[in-house]
Amino acid sequence: MIDNDYQGTIYYKGKIISVKERNCELRRRFSVIWQEPYLYRGNVYHNIALPLKLRGFNKKIIHKKVKNISQKIEIDDLLEQSVYTLSGGERQKVSIARALVTEPEILFVDEATTNLDEESINFFNSHFADLVTEEMTVVMVSHDRRQIKELADRIAYLKKGRILSSQAREEFDFSQLGAGICSSIEEIV
Repeated sequence: MIDNDYQGTIYYKGKIISVKERNCELRRRFSVIWQEPYLYRGNVYHNIALPLKLRGFNKKIIHKKVKNISQKIEIDDLLEQSVYTLSGGERQKVSIARALVTEPEILFVDEATTNLDEESINFFNSHFADLVTEEMTVVMVSHDRRQIKELADRIAYLKKGRILSSQAREEFDFSQLGAGICSSIEEIV
């Protein structure tokens, strides 16, 4: 899909996806929120609107969708601001808005809160469920135990590239994760 340096088979809706099928049309059904947000030159509005423009939406719909998602993420006051003037947390919020504005079928989230301050992490965790739709599948990579407990329905625990367990959150044994820096004090003591 994005990275061809992998082993294994890609399935989509129960069907094996061949190399030939990994095309633009299929990729447009997915979005990614990266750990390190990449923003394009220009302002916040331009960055959020770009995937809609690439998909051929008309200007009225683009404007409506950008306004809507920016209000939900509470960055609507930044729409005309240059991306070069944003804080790290603001940059990540723009990246999140850009990923969600297309209402993807599958959203990949790669350590989206790693570089955020505590307030932005709490905002992300508390609003994330409201931002994704029932029709959206979310695949999230996180080392943040609190985030996993709050947001996950199902947890796959990987170590050295191997899945050690995969269970519903209610059945998952969090003690196998150890007591890390992302654990609350109550969990460590």
